Amino acid sequence: MPNESRTILEKLEGHIQQLIAKYEAIRSDNALLTQEKSSLQNELENKNKLIKELENKIELLLLAKTFESSEINKKEGQQKIMRIVKEIDKCISLLNN
Repeated sequence: MPNESRTILEKLEGHIQQLIAKYEAIRSDNALLTQEKSSLQNELENKNKLIKELENKIELLLLAKTFESSEINKKEGQQKIMRIVKEIDKCISLLNN
């Protein structure tokens, strides 16, 4: 009987060791994935900033083209300027709050 109990305990100990090994492997993988996620989030944030900057450049180029083109009348140019001024005013008011 004592020999049988020892065998059961040894098997149980083996299973516990396997579980600990699997836990450590998963914990290591989790740390790597967390680090990769953080890196990807930073990269995404940088790409979003770049997109925003490029969109602003496009808007400025379109506005400059509006003033260069003789086909676009003065009223349309003034309307675009007014929209931009309103956007700037909205940003200023958000910053003040």
